[in-house]
Amino acid sequence: MNYYAIGDIHGMLDAFRRILMDIDNDKPSEPRKIILLGDYIDRGPDSKGVIDLIIRLQEERGADNVIALMGNHEDMALHDWRLWINNGGQETMKSYGDEGDPARDISQEHRAWMRKLSRYYETAHNIFVHAGIDDQPFIPMDQQSNSFLLWKRFPKGYNPNISKVLVHGHTPGTQVEMLPNRINLDTAAVFGGCLTAAKFGPDSGQPIKFFNTLF
Repeated sequence: MNYYAIGDIHGMLDAFRRILMDIDNDKPSEPRKIILLGDYIDRGPDSKGVIDLIIRLQEERGADNVIALMGNHEDMALHDWRLWINNGGQETMKSYGDEGDPARDISQEHRAWMRKLSRYYETAHNIFVHAGIDDQPFIPMDQQSNSFLLWKRFPKGYNPNISKVLVHGHTPGTQVEMLPNRINLDTAAVFGGCLTAAKFGPDSGQPIKFFNTLF
C-alpha cells in the first residue's frame, strides 16, 4: 500500500485538483490511500468546492481510501465563530453563497461532515496529523489532546522523540521541512506558495516522492 499525504489546501480548489491528478497518474495500478492533513477551508477562494470534491472522492473511492483529518480551521468553524471569522472565515462564507445573501454560511451537510473528521491516522511507519503531537514524553495517539493535534507549532528544526515519522501541516513554510522523525508538508499554498503532497511506501516512514503545484 502506498500513502499520499496532502498538505493544507485552504480553499485552493484548482491546486487541489492538480495534485490529485498527479497522484492518480503515479503508478495507477498500485493500491493507494490519500491522506488529507486538514485545513480545507478559509482564506482561499473556494472552500465549498474543496469540501464538495473531498466528499465526492470518499463516495467514489471509499472513505477508507480518502482519509480526511481535521485541521484547526475546521475546528474553529465548528466551535469558535468569532475566531474563525477573523481567520479566513469570511472567504469561506462567500464560497457558500452570493455576496448579497446575509444567510450564507457553511452548509449543515458540510458541518456534519467536519464533525466526523478524524484527528490522526497511523500506519506501521508514520503518524499523520494536522499540526503536531505531545512527545514530552510521547503520549499514545488515542490520548492526545486537540490542542496538540490541531494547534501545535513545532520550532523550526525540532525533531520529536518518537519511533515513527510524524507527517503534518499547519505551519506554513517556503519548502517542505524534513527531519528524521518529522515532515511538514504545509508549503503555504494560500499565501503564494504551492500545494505539496508526499508519497510514502509500505517499507519506510520516509517519503519516496513529492508532488507540488510549482511545475
